[in-house]
Amino acid sequence: MKVGLYEFNKLTKNERADLLWQHGEFVGSVKLRGLSFSLYTLSDFYVEVLVQEDEIYHIKSFKKGYMLDKYLDRIQIDTF
Repeated sequence: MKVGLYEFNKLTKNERADLLWQHGEFVGSVKLRGLSFSLYTLSDFYVEVLVQEDEIYHIKSFKKGYMLDKYLDRIQIDTF
């Protein structure tokens, strides 16, 4: 399913989560200061899910930038 960044942001948190679980691709996760962050790709953008005490606290979408920094040393890139 192709959805744009702006359309995704207009959805409710539950709608964004459902769409992400159905069509997103998991990239990686990290735990910082007791919080769990998970990174996904969806269409042509990234989605970060913040989970606190087994509940989705926040879902943030973005195309590029500093939000990727915390994942960079945890993502394995195979070279040919």
